[in-house]
Amino acid sequence: MGNHDEMLLESLERGSARMLWIGAGAMATLDSYGGSLDQIPDEHVQFIRSLADYWQNETHIFVHANVDPDVPMELQQIATLRWSKLTGVEVPHCSGKTVICGHTSLAGGRPAVGNGFVCIDTKAYGGQWLTCLDTKSNLVWQANQLGQSRGPNLLSDVGVPFSLAGF
Repeated sequence: MGNHDEMLLESLERGSARMLWIGAGAMATLDSYGGSLDQIPDEHVQFIRSLADYWQNETHIFVHANVDPDVPMELQQIATLRWSKLTGVEVPHCSGKTVICGHTSLAGGRPAVGNGFVCIDTKAYGGQWLTCLDTKSNLVWQANQLGQSRGPNLLSDVGVPFSLAGF
């Protein structure tokens, strides 16, 4: 689950995040549902409520925003997982697993590869690319709103080091 999912649920349940969510691009979501929170199907809301805060396998941690590198995943703060931006000086997670994240948009349209981190938020909402990474093969596919696509490409060929990512 990410921060936009959290804001949607808060808007539905308490209205407390509605203005924050509207300012963060909610109108496109609302428009896709006919313009109103009341028109979001209950099964969609239930699906969003069921989202995990993170997912991990033997080699990777998948999270919306960021992690605290010194804290085991089951003890992470929700605010860090959903809201914390990357700084570009992240250190590896104590598990030794590579963190795959988003939330910190990269204006260059290329994934950022850092010290135990890969950021795949390549600013799709801002006219750049939506990025998909196959962590087993390290292949990257990208598509944009113009219907263009590129890939598959090796992450090592298209990724930029954190130091050049412009956080």
